[in-house]
Formats: sequence, C-alpha cells, structure tokens
Amino acid sequence: MGVSIADLGKLVEMGPGDSVMFGELEIEQVAPLTIDSEYTIDGIITDITRHHGRTAGTFDIVTFVLTLTDPCGETVATVTNSFVFIRRQQ
Repeated sequence: MGVSIADLGKLVEMGPGDSVMFGELEIEQVAPLTIDSEYTIDGIITDITRHHGRTAGTFDIVTFVLTLTDPCGETVATVTNSFVFIRRQQ
C-alpha cells in the first residue's frame, strides 16, 4: 500500500492507548497479469466508520482500496482492505 501501519495510524489520529487489528480483505482480479508488464498501483481511503461494541468499546473501521492498472490504463485488479482501530478512552 506504500504506507506503514504507523503512518495509517497517524492519518486516523491513533492515540497512545489505541490498538489496531487487520479487518477484512477482498481481491478482485478482472484480467490476467502478464510477465514483463509494468503495472501501476494507486490507493485511496474510501471509508472510515465509527462503531461502538459491548466488548471492544469504541472502534473505527478504515477501508482502503488499491487499484492495479496495466500499461494501457485498464484496471486489472482491485484489493480492498480494512483495519480496525480500537479506541481506548484516556
């Protein structure tokens, strides 16, 4: 994704008592990948939602999408990831 988990934590203002877990992963490959082709990967945060759980308390789910494009600019794959940031009250 080009960004460390620590960098992602800074983007979502992760506090010193907060923790992070990997959430979900979805891969959609729409065309075969070929040897000796150069691909471009772009990423974007698409959603941040706050939830309140009985056990975990307050947590945010951060979703981002990576898009893989071929030399012609056609999308060949997308990878959707989510991370769960558990917020601890200070």
